[in-house]
This record gives sequence, C-alpha cells and structure tokens, in this order.
Amino acid sequence: MKKEAALIGIAFLLILGLVFADTIFFSSGTTRKAYPGTTKTNCDGGSGCTVNPGQTFTITDTVNNSAGIPKEFEFFQVKVESGYNVQPRIKDYSNSANGTDGVWTDYGSKVKNNEPHFANIYTYGCFISDSEQEGDGVLFHDYYIDSDCVAKYTKVKADFLARLNDSAPTGVLTASLVADKKTGDAPVDVTFDISASGPDAGKKLTGYKLEFGDGKEKSDDWPAETDATGLAALKTLKHSYEKSSTAKLTVTQSDGEKKSMEVGITVAGTVSSACTECDNIVKCLACINKESFVKGLFG
Repeated sequence: MKKEAALIGIAFLLILGLVFADTIFFSSGTTRKAYPGTTKTNCDGGSGCTVNPGQTFTITDTVNNSAGIPKEFEFFQVKVESGYNVQPRIKDYSNSANGTDGVWTDYGSKVKNNEPHFANIYTYGCFISDSEQEGDGVLFHDYYIDSDCVAKYTKVKADFLARLNDSAPTGVLTASLVADKKTGDAPVDVTFDISASGPDAGKKLTGYKLEFGDGKEKSDDWPAETDATGLAALKTLKHSYEKSSTAKLTVTQSDGEKKSMEVGITVAGTVSSACTECDNIVKCLACINKESFVKGLFG
C-alpha cells in the first residue's frame, strides 16, 4: 500500500511538472539580448530567462565604426540582488576617458519583485518585463524598452560611436610620424610617435622602418593589438641629431602595401662636412663665415 502511494505521489509530481513546465525549467545565468526597441520580445523562445542574485540581464546592440566593421555596445542592464531586488542601470560612454568600455550608472531606484508564482508586468527603469520570482532570483519572460527611453538609447549609441571612431583605425593605410620637436641647437634629442599609423580596413600592419636621415634607422615588426608594451613603445622612438636631417617612416600592411611619411629636423649652428674637416681653427672660422655668407645671399 505504501509502495502504491509512493508511486501515485511520483506520478502526480511528474504531471504537475509537465503542466507547469514553463515555470519550472528555465535557462539560468547572466543574460545578454539584442536591443528589442519597444517591441515585446520573448526571452529564450518563451521559456524565460532566470537571473540569479549578482547576475545581470543586459541589452546590447551593434553599430558600424568608420571602417564599416560592426561593433557591439551595451545599452541597458538590470542587476538582480538578494531579496528579489532589481537595480536598473544604463551605460555611459559620454566621458572619453572611459573609451569604448564606458561605465554603468544606476538608473533610478531598485525595484522589488513581489510576484512569487505568476508573471506580472514590472518596470525597471527603461526595461519592462513580465517577470516573477524564481528560486532566489527573478524570471524574465517578455521584455521590451519603454518608449520614453528610445531617446536615451539614441544618445548612448551616439556616444559609443564617437568613442569608437576616436580609437578606431581610419580604414585607410596611413603612416603617421610625429616628432616632439623639429628644431633646436645640436644635439637635438627627438622623440618620435608612430602609433597613429593604421592599415586599410580588414587588414593589419605587419612592420615599420624609421630612417632617421643621418644613415641610421630602426625597423621592427608591428606589435599585436594585445601587446600593450609594444604599442606603448611606438610612442617613444628616440634619436639624437647632430645635423639637420629628414626622418622617413614606412609602414607595411599584411598584403605588402606600403605607406611613407617624412618629417624634417633642423639643427641650428651646424656646418657642412667640409668645414668640420678643416685642420685648424682659423680655417674653420673662415669656412663657417663663408658658408653663413652664402646662405645669407641664397637662403
């Protein structure tokens, strides 16, 4: 009799599970979903998305950078905390110091989900969802964005695009050679920055050669995007000049194409090699005076 009762109990639980399947078996974990606009959208095909304490439900979208490459950005987020409290947050890309990472900022007060059994509509800042309690977390069914927040979405997107294009390659093969000084008395110590050089869209820089113009040069492979030390070194290429010269940078990209740029360095008080080779001070002074005279007449 006890065995039959146990079997009946198990059967009852199985039937109950089938009847309420969409409120018992849910996906879990941190959730990222594409921007739905104001259109009501099912989460995971209607089964719902459970977000546990400490996890988030994040709305994302994509935008093309200046090279036409799509990049994902985050717009809005609800963070589930203990006690079924939900903190809405919006992404802020307006500060250029934060780059394309941006920062999450709280958007309004926390909202407590008080629905223990059946879905009910809750508004969490910009985020509206048929949601309920699920275990220690919150279960989100249909969701969409409040129509009043569309303008906020537009601003977040524009701010991200501005940050993205500030840091993205131009999409055209470019050699960029910047000198921290171009004139001075000998010796002139110059620091070159070539970090703004970039490849054509869809390609990568593979190497560079910096000819200092006085017979010396530096060449190397272009560092990978993940090589922070190598990329930083591109901003501090140093050389000391004893005479006026023209520096030339040549960068090479993955298909073998090259691009060059030149920068002139003027060193004051220098004379020609013929003058520096004179064998006594009298001849040297005469040579310098003659050269200065000729330059005065003909530039």
